[in-house]
Amino acid sequence: MPTPRQRLAFIALGLVESAANECGTRALERTPALSLAIGYLWSISDGPLGIHPSRRAVFDAFWAIVTATPDLTRTQEEGVRRTYAQTCVEQMRRQVRMTPRDLEPHLY
Repeated sequence: MPTPRQRLAFIALGLVESAANECGTRALERTPALSLAIGYLWSISDGPLGIHPSRRAVFDAFWAIVTATPDLTRTQEEGVRRTYAQTCVEQMRRQVRMTPRDLEPHLY
């Protein structure tokens, strides 16, 4: 049975991943739900090598990419934005120590 921390992290990662998938063709708004999800993930993250001050960089990078207005005149802009956002999501997942096994359907 998942712990409350795992359950909340699972839900927050789901929201963040959904935003990463949607950001390819449009800039996303900073909704309260997305802000709460990112804030929660940041609050439970360990950061790279446990270094507290630097753990925020991936969260700032995620906000920057999903809220920026895309230049759709550039070739492959949509794919680049989604890939960069998904990379940030994976780094967040590592920082909150959620393994792929933790993300299995038994957490629903």
